[in-house]
Amino acid sequence: MLDYAILGLLKNRPLTGYDIDKIINKSIKNFWSILQSQVYKELKKMENNELIAAEVVIQKNKPNKVIYSITEKGDRYYETFFDNDKLDISKLCDIKILFLIRMFFGSHTDKEHNIEFLEKLRKSFIDKIASLELIKVNIIDVAPINNNYVNNHWYWTSTVNCGIQMCNSIISWIDNCLVEIKKQ
Repeated sequence: MLDYAILGLLKNRPLTGYDIDKIINKSIKNFWSILQSQVYKELKKMENNELIAAEVVIQKNKPNKVIYSITEKGDRYYETFFDNDKLDISKLCDIKILFLIRMFFGSHTDKEHNIEFLEKLRKSFIDKIASLELIKVNIIDVAPINNNYVNNHWYWTSTVNCGIQMCNSIISWIDNCLVEIKKQ
């Protein structure tokens, strides 16, 4: 999936690895955790597979800059991401929610620890909503400016809205859990 994300960014304009990482941190990271090291590893792999091309720009008194752009082969590969007949949509529904592992084994500790855990988790999701609201306000800074800007902005903002709705839903679930645990 990371290759598709990178190609999607490069469809808008050529970017350096640093630029790609910066855009990911201000947009995609709100729903998918990606490390900087993963980005650079994937860029190398994509270049080897000829999905992207790298142009080295010599800079005076600075390290050289590598600018990546999508190739024709990369463009064809990227288009497969939108072929609903070939895409295994069920894989896109895979959800890994780490705090549920802790909750699943909640009976292995006492009620007070579980209440404390859920209260901290609740606060964390409230903070996450504030962070997402800030991303929504600032997304204009990273949404690509091109002929497709209005559409890009809407789609990018919709992912932030999804994150906010998910956080609110989880907070509601936490509130219900707290009520039930306190009854025990």
